[in-house]
Amino acid sequence: PGQWGRYRSLTRVGEVMQKQSVVYISGVGDGRTITIKTEMSSDDEVVDERTDAITYRRAVEEQIAALREAEDLRIDTVTIDVKGREMEAVKVEFTDDGQPCRIFLSENVPLVGMIRMEVGDMDGPAMELIDFGN
Repeated sequence: PGQWGRYRSLTRVGEVMQKQSVVYISGVGDGRTITIKTEMSSDDEVVDERTDAITYRRAVEEQIAALREAEDLRIDTVTIDVKGREMEAVKVEFTDDGQPCRIFLSENVPLVGMIRMEVGDMDGPAMELIDFGN
């Protein structure tokens, strides 16, 4: 609890900021439940706020299922700069609905570990880590 990540997301209608925070963890091991609060804002105004709970096991199963459905899957280890700080990351490249996608992940980043997501022909990252902490 207390870990958080703040992201900038580019959508077809503009830029949206998103903050995800771990608010509660119950249970142990793969069966533990993680409660995450997500706040979305645009032009410094909160446009959506929700709290969701998911078991660790289900979160992992959903990621495995998504990777199984991905086409042209490639995984590499890279070093990436995050706000002037070099991090070891995993670069996952794949094709989804004909669009090339790249996701950069690090164990050093809370929650899902995402540093950046790039999708097809979008002008810039679809989602990019701005800041994170505990």
